[in-house]
Amino acid sequence: MAGVRIVNTAEILQNARLKAAEMGRLKNSITGGVGNDPGFIGENAVKAFLHIPLTLDQNTYDYDLIWQGMLIDVKSKPTKAIPLRHYEVSVAESSRHQRCTHYVFTRVYYPLGNGVGDPPYTYIMGYIGKDEYFARGYRREKGHRDGSNGQTAPVPCWNLAHSKLCPITFMVRKRTG
Repeated sequence: MAGVRIVNTAEILQNARLKAAEMGRLKNSITGGVGNDPGFIGENAVKAFLHIPLTLDQNTYDYDLIWQGMLIDVKSKPTKAIPLRHYEVSVAESSRHQRCTHYVFTRVYYPLGNGVGDPPYTYIMGYIGKDEYFARGYRREKGHRDGSNGQTAPVPCWNLAHSKLCPITFMVRKRTG
C-alpha cells in the first residue's frame, strides 16, 4: 500500500454528500459529475489530515484548498482495491488551465466497488507542484487502457505513478518544521 490512510468519519461523508448534491454536474470532470461524492470525500480527508475545518469552503474553479500559501486542487478517484505504488493518478487535459500551485491525489476506497456503500477509508497518495506534475507525467489519449490498473482513459489526460508523488507527510513537515 502507498499513501496515508484516513478513516472516513460520518462527518466527512455527510459533509461531502451535501457538497456533492449542491455542486451537481461539474464541467471538465473526467466522470461528468458522477465522481462528485468521491471528490468531496477525498477533499474532506485532506482537510482532516491538514486540520482544516470541513465547514471552511475555499473552493474555486481553479483550486479546492488554500494551505500555507499553496493553492491546492485535490484530485480523487474511487477504488475497490487498496492502492499500490505503481498505480497512477490523472489530471484531465481539460483541467490544465486551472490556476492551482499544487495537486494532492486521493483514492476513496469502496470495498464493494462501483461507489456502493460508505467508503471506510481514503488514501492520500501524495502531492506534487503543478508544473512538476506536467513535466514528469505523460499524456494518455482517450480510450487508452492503463497497464498498471486496467482503467481506460475516458478523456485525454496526464498520468503519473503514485511512486513519483511526494508523500503528504513531507508537505506538512516542509511547511511546519
